[in-house]
Amino acid sequence: MTTSLNWPLIIREIRRKKFTPILSDRAFSQYLPGYETLVNDWAKAIKYPLGTSFNVTRLAQFLSVKYGDVAKSEYLYFVKERVLENANHKETINIEESDLDDLPLTEIAERLGVPNFTPEHENPLYVLARLPIPIYITTSYHTFMEEELYAAGKNPRTEICYWSSDLKPVSTELRVQEYQSYLRGILATYFTIEDLKDLCAALNFSHEDLPAQTRSAMAREIVTYLEQRDRLPELATYIKQERPRLSLQAPANIEAESDLDSGTIVNIPSVFHKESGYIPDEDNPLVYHLHGLETYPSSLVLTENDYLDFLVQIAKDKNSLIPDPVKTALTMSSLLLLGYDLQDWDFRVLFKGLITSRMRQRGGVNICIQLKPTQGQIDQAQDFLQEYFKQAKFSIYWGNSQEFAHELWQEWPDKTGEA
Repeated sequence: MTTSLNWPLIIREIRRKKFTPILSDRAFSQYLPGYETLVNDWAKAIKYPLGTSFNVTRLAQFLSVKYGDVAKSEYLYFVKERVLENANHKETINIEESDLDDLPLTEIAERLGVPNFTPEHENPLYVLARLPIPIYITTSYHTFMEEELYAAGKNPRTEICYWSSDLKPVSTELRVQEYQSYLRGILATYFTIEDLKDLCAALNFSHEDLPAQTRSAMAREIVTYLEQRDRLPELATYIKQERPRLSLQAPANIEAESDLDSGTIVNIPSVFHKESGYIPDEDNPLVYHLHGLETYPSSLVLTENDYLDFLVQIAKDKNSLIPDPVKTALTMSSLLLLGYDLQDWDFRVLFKGLITSRMRQRGGVNICIQLKPTQGQIDQAQDFLQEYFKQAKFSIYWGNSQEFAHELWQEWPDKTGEA
């Protein structure tokens, strides 16, 4: 069942820069190979003994009792392992199991070429990245949204919510993995394919050795090629020479980095510390990871205790915990909730901790919310929403993320880069 949306109003809100997507991990990850059976497979892998009713949050809580924050790293590793095991043609991709700790899920998926949306505008992130949106909020731990924004020719910034007293925002240099991703983004955003070919020639290797067909893929392979030969400083020098107006950041001293599992304070770079004058806009959007980032496993809101602690911190100190641009987006724009399930912790905590308080501050603007109920849950979900959201005006779309993305792309009149 689909409730008709007020598409003209949604389009106007997007054009006014008053439209903020809030994306669950499932908005994209559900299309990765192996994701559908991930929870059951992880329960078997960790030998979960407490019945057959469980979710990722409960499994993580069980594992954390035995191993502490290592449970978060183990979950991330298991997700990457499952995606790799279930991918077609994985034998042609140069990814070893020993690489899984170091490679983010985003890069593994890109190397495997998954998921493969045909046409591209059924990819919800593809569509959202090509709209004039200044702020994206996500409860995903991964950077799929950032990569899609880079591919759309934008220069996104990543920020997390410092929800725990163990997390400290700092103005610091970039960690090694971040630095490589950062350089890939610079090349994909500010260099054309011809520019990248010239770069290869200037640094004395042939672009013909790189199998990439697209700008973003070519940028990734150039950085990988040079990193494997300890030549990233040469790349940085070349970028500074060719694009002198860019303020290029430096890599971190690895020995100075905190141990993520040591139980000590974890220093995590904040864009608002690094760029004090930064204001998100459609060309330089902010992707705000409300529940942490896989690069910093300690930042993840994953276990039941994490969600409760997050909710307490939000209730106690929302004004200082959430950056001003994000607070403004939550209180002064229409929201799109994409890919959430009513029964999951991420939705319940998000709604209770942020959205209900937002409703009390503001009215009169329609909010678009997209949820995907499971089979047999539709009537229950309808009754729940009518009661839960009766104080606010909602347009409710029942369907999956692909269907919504396709319809939004059809309604959007200013298409660029249509597949």
